[in-house]
Amino acid sequence: MKNLTLLVLSLLVTLSLFSQPVNNSCSSPTTLPVNPTCSQVQGTLYQSTATTKTGGCSTRFDVWYSFTTPAETKTIVITVGIPSGPTVLTTGNTYIGLMANTSCASSTSLACQTISTGRRFSNLAPNTTYLFRINTTLTNTTDSAASMYRFTVCITSNDACDKSVTLTPGAAPVSGTLVGSSASPSVPVGCIAGNPDDDVWYNFKAVYDHASIVLTGIGTDLTTAVPGIQLLSGTCGSFTSVACGTTTINATGLTPGDTYFLRVFAGATLPQVGTAYGFSISVSPSPKTIVTGSRLKEVYLQQNLSTPQILSDPWEITYGPDDHLWVTESKGYKVYRVNTATGKRDTVLDISQNSTFLPAAEQVFNCTFANGSGAQGGCAGLALHPKFLDPVSPKNFVYLSYIHSKQASNLFTNRIVRFTYNTATNRLESPVSVCDTLPGSNDHNSQRMIIAPVGGVPYLFYAEGDMGAGQFGNTLRAQKAQDPD
Repeated sequence: MKNLTLLVLSLLVTLSLFSQPVNNSCSSPTTLPVNPTCSQVQGTLYQSTATTKTGGCSTRFDVWYSFTTPAETKTIVITVGIPSGPTVLTTGNTYIGLMANTSCASSTSLACQTISTGRRFSNLAPNTTYLFRINTTLTNTTDSAASMYRFTVCITSNDACDKSVTLTPGAAPVSGTLVGSSASPSVPVGCIAGNPDDDVWYNFKAVYDHASIVLTGIGTDLTTAVPGIQLLSGTCGSFTSVACGTTTINATGLTPGDTYFLRVFAGATLPQVGTAYGFSISVSPSPKTIVTGSRLKEVYLQQNLSTPQILSDPWEITYGPDDHLWVTESKGYKVYRVNTATGKRDTVLDISQNSTFLPAAEQVFNCTFANGSGAQGGCAGLALHPKFLDPVSPKNFVYLSYIHSKQASNLFTNRIVRFTYNTATNRLESPVSVCDTLPGSNDHNSQRMIIAPVGGVPYLFYAEGDMGAGQFGNTLRAQKAQDPD
């Protein structure tokens, strides 16, 4: 009896040791769903056998998968990850091989790429099933422990409405791209100016009756192709166009709790050229949340009016008599006016290098080099005149301090410029130079400004830094911070 038991156990161990993955063969692939975000599926190449193939990934040890492209979807992304810990698989010896059809006997290779990044496959046919193989250039798949051959795999696409990515109002921007995307002919064009012949999809649940949708980090090819956003209500297949914009939509009249859809597209009727069609998209404001302070235990409501990472180094925040925040973007060289209730953000000034915001004759006020690169600060201090928007005798002056030009790696020129706020156009206009010879530095530049009365007369005070004198690359710079003269 003992011998029989030992024989059975021996057989079980032997079968376990030499069992192959269930998807070892092209004829028995594991079917994966196509989702808007990555839902990882565990896989292994342990004890897999080699498939004889010509072209593409050729003859290698592999396991097989299949997927079906959703309707109106021509682009998918396959992402393969390697778990942390000891492994024999690497991003250099593990590959994705996409096949042209589901016939194991006659399938031809469409692509063979390493798993070093999520791999995008475009120009696929909608409602079509494809095969792909995860394969390795290793010479065998049995020399190491089973755990060392594991990987994860997922397939994503938001090329169609029913695969839209969910955005959380107030959360960090979500990265996207239009590379290889296709049109959604069943969706109404509505207010779109242009041809949305390539789009990707997002959705969000409205927190309030208003929301700001913003595109940032727009790629150069997408800029050329004219980016666009469309806001829609309803459901896939039964939409109503609500609002449109290029890089921003400030929507009103929303129904809190309802789900809205966003279509991001390129408006130009052009075939895609290049790959720089990336962007980031965000929705704000966030819901109000109760926050308790860590030291004094004070309790207050917190709300994100602007999502994280959406401003390029914000520097000055001034609360104006118009109940708006006036914000400078130090490395973007822009000034924003932000509604404190809705988060609606208007660009009231753009003096970045090569900006055409100001009339041609006034563009000499633009930053003359790489938006303050290498300098400390940039477009920094801001002050509002005491009679800003005064109902009787308004003086709608906005004073701005910014680094205008560069002389050396540690020497710059700061400017103080007075702009006039035009309430009709919601723009800062008519720049007048107050001082254009202030020395600036890559260290201790300061640039803070306030307006305060002296003897009943308002004066503009500007803080000039010590330019980092005596330290780091400015060691030999004379120290004058304590010089009373």
